[in-house]
Amino acid sequence: MSSTVTNWLALDKRSLGLFRIAVGVSLILDVATRGLFFRAHYSSQGLFPLKDYLVQPGVDMRRWSLLFMNDTPLFVGLFFLATLVFSVLFTLGYRTRVTGWICWALLVSIFRRNPLVVNAGDMYLPLLLFWGNFLPWGERFSVQPRPDEEPAVRGFPAFCYQIQVCILYWFSAIFRAGPEWQVDYSALYHAMKAERFNTFLSPWLLTLGTDLLAALTYVTLALELLGPFFLLLPLWRVRAVCVLLIMSFHFGIMLGINIPIFALIGLVGPIGMLPGPFWELKWPKKFERWFSDLVSRGASGFRLSESSSEPDSPRKVKLEVFYRWLTYPAMALMLFGLYRGVYNPESHSYVLGLSRVFSLDQRWGMFSPRPPNYADWDTAPATTSSGRKIDLLTGGEYDPSASTTRFYQKFGNVRWFNLHMILMGEMRGHNQLYLQYLVERWNDAHPDDPVLTARYEYHFQTIMPHYLLGETRTKVYATYP
Repeated sequence: MSSTVTNWLALDKRSLGLFRIAVGVSLILDVATRGLFFRAHYSSQGLFPLKDYLVQPGVDMRRWSLLFMNDTPLFVGLFFLATLVFSVLFTLGYRTRVTGWICWALLVSIFRRNPLVVNAGDMYLPLLLFWGNFLPWGERFSVQPRPDEEPAVRGFPAFCYQIQVCILYWFSAIFRAGPEWQVDYSALYHAMKAERFNTFLSPWLLTLGTDLLAALTYVTLALELLGPFFLLLPLWRVRAVCVLLIMSFHFGIMLGINIPIFALIGLVGPIGMLPGPFWELKWPKKFERWFSDLVSRGASGFRLSESSSEPDSPRKVKLEVFYRWLTYPAMALMLFGLYRGVYNPESHSYVLGLSRVFSLDQRWGMFSPRPPNYADWDTAPATTSSGRKIDLLTGGEYDPSASTTRFYQKFGNVRWFNLHMILMGEMRGHNQLYLQYLVERWNDAHPDDPVLTARYEYHFQTIMPHYLLGETRTKVYATYP
């Protein structure tokens, strides 16, 4: 890349330091929310024990995971504890490169152990962590800072991170080919009308009228298409405004549509692209001084600081050059995986397989080519030995029309929400394993009134023209015994 291009695509080290902290906090939150249900989602006592999970269809496409070694609750619990510890060390900036790659391997292992509780945000976070690990994002706002006179990072690794952020928006827009995005701009209306994606603000936003929601849909599509171009312009004010605009966009998504993980990671993604002159403004400059002093005092208190201004040895310099060159084959793998994922997502090849090994394959198709044009929910009716008719999901009386119960409230955690969204796509063997888990959970809690028969049902209503709901239809996905 020419010096002119690398200068304009330079990344400020203070922005990278703040980006590292934001990614680290996201890691900590991710591990914490998953850890609440690690026994149910990842262990032998949960939904998908390894002995049953690894024999499901598609095992030939299953990717590596350190959690495939063992699924006892003790091992899984210690694995989550180790991930949390390394995430904290990474956030603090302690031996950032080593802890960063360890966090990447642990995080990817958790995602792959149970992909049914994974969403688009979980795909984006390892990508940000992967490309960030090739950048010196531990030199600022870190317990091990590296004071030097060079405030910016240039070169191909910096370009890789920036193009990854842009790819998310460009390809999301490319896939939005349905009439809801291109003709009547009703996409946001349909997304909020689908009850599974409701937030506390959704009912109020729906009362604003279809005209305003159509305008917001148009703005969303325009931002996804044009925003990345503004991010890459050599005009620092435009770049700064665009970064803040994209962050605000994801904050708005978090409020209006129930996809909190993706919205949070999307908000974090462009932080590292804040331009250097931004930090010379009044309030950012005050924040930099305050936060740097806070981190420095914290590092001194815990005796973690090991900053050094000594020049690197020739051997270390050569290793650093080789390390940077690794981004070229990594980017080639990512672009190949992106191409095949768009044009032939079911294809198999050695190169695509290698791309999947490093989780560089991606396909951004949420609400594409159109958002769901139906309202849906699931139930698990069961009959117990006493003759009670219950719903194993709620533990209460069975009500086949209970579509007003929001998933997020029903299951209390976004990971359960993700699980049900995927299971409602008729995962066959996984549906059967889940129903078996629900039966066993009820029987353990009610040994005097065990389940005799049970079903896992999927209910949906098509949203007809003029946004009216059609007749409720039901499918049975699994039965017991």
